[in-house]
Amino acid sequence: MKKAFLFIALLGLLAAPAYSGSKIISVNPVGIVFGVPNVNVEMVKPSGLNPVFGGSLYIYSSGGWSTFGLGLSGGVRKYLQAGKTGEGLYAGAYGGLGFLSAKYAGESTTSVLFSLTGAIGYKAVFSDKYVIGLEGGLSIYLNSGITIAGTSLGMYSGVAPYGALELGLKI
Repeated sequence: MKKAFLFIALLGLLAAPAYSGSKIISVNPVGIVFGVPNVNVEMVKPSGLNPVFGGSLYIYSSGGWSTFGLGLSGGVRKYLQAGKTGEGLYAGAYGGLGFLSAKYAGESTTSVLFSLTGAIGYKAVFSDKYVIGLEGGLSIYLNSGITIAGTSLGMYSGVAPYGALELGLKI
């Protein structure tokens, strides 16, 4: 778990200086609970069309399986309330690329995952600093799957619901 928190902190620190305007750096605590910590960096633009970049980490071991994965995503959020950017109701579109490696029964393999997501969300900013947001939508997943020694690791390709809770800071 220490690696997961170091990953989140490092990604946030690396991405934050890349843009000189306001930024929202957030994590999804639900992802952390399920062992997939992730961080998003949103660049707040006056137009309300904000670029969003993210990263996730996946580490899991059970029943002889050992897995490690990294994911990167990017997209935009369009805020729908005039005069408010970085808070309020928004529509978002994202693309993602993930890599997963697995070991089982002395063998190893890798998989690649692509995703496209459309979402609607709401973000509130308190004291001009603290951020909480809720987002939901649909994702399309395509992946190459993982099978080792005749045993498959459950990988999904198709359409699935998407949801995220964001807790973060506006800096």
